[in-house]
Amino acid sequence: MNSIPTVLLYANVSHSDGMTCFQACTPLSLSCPHISSIFSNMRTMNSSEVAQAIQDGSSRLPVIFDMGGVLLRGGTMCAGDESGIFNKLSALGGPPRRSARSVWHQVMQATETGAMPEAYAWEQLAANSSRLGASEIRSLIMDDVYPVPAAIELLRKVKESGHTTAIASNHYESWMAHWIRKYPEMFTLVDHVYFSQNIGHRKPSEEFFKSVLKSLNVKRGWFIDDRRENCVAAAQCGLTAVYFQDDRHCEIISPLDVRRMTKASSSSQLHHSRQERSL
Repeated sequence: MNSIPTVLLYANVSHSDGMTCFQACTPLSLSCPHISSIFSNMRTMNSSEVAQAIQDGSSRLPVIFDMGGVLLRGGTMCAGDESGIFNKLSALGGPPRRSARSVWHQVMQATETGAMPEAYAWEQLAANSSRLGASEIRSLIMDDVYPVPAAIELLRKVKESGHTTAIASNHYESWMAHWIRKYPEMFTLVDHVYFSQNIGHRKPSEEFFKSVLKSLNVKRGWFIDDRRENCVAAAQCGLTAVYFQDDRHCEIISPLDVRRMTKASSSSQLHHSRQERSL
């Protein structure tokens, strides 16, 4: 199960012509006790209940899926949880696990936004490897990936009920082409594909979500992701988010929830400020 992360996001939101937008850069920490209590009171749902909640909506809003960690897992797909594949690489003569994780987190932001080519990531990992080359490391990581049946079934249900479907992922163009070839049946259920390398921004940035919403020509929709900070950021941009930990543990985070978090964060900051002044 994923723990509540400490992440700073832009918290002040306003509404202009019905569009949710950011107004100021007050940080919102998801580990704040007041915000943690909001999360702890959220109802946990399974993926079938999530599908029903989406289908019960009054309009057929688009449903946007993250890919790594939701539709596909394994390899480096679940950010922050790559221990398994890096242990495997190390045992085969690849880079030591700790250095591999460190290198990966350093290079992925640059490569996933297109600032550096994908090959740069593999070259950096191979530089600390005793026996494995860049192409071998890439192949081993990609071969470790597997589909998540419950998430694909959720995708199928919302597609068949008339929703526009999309994938929006921190990802590379060449990887996306590989998954389309490897899992063609899954991609027949997807109407649009968006990835950070082409957008030039990664989740949880506002620019990423605004670009996807603009392309879909909508102001609202559903967004499903395995990282809570991405879900909160999506809800800040007007999407109703589903924090998908696994097929039995999902939470719906709405724009209203984020406004409650913002209020709770502001109250907490005010309380601390008063305490400091009283000292």
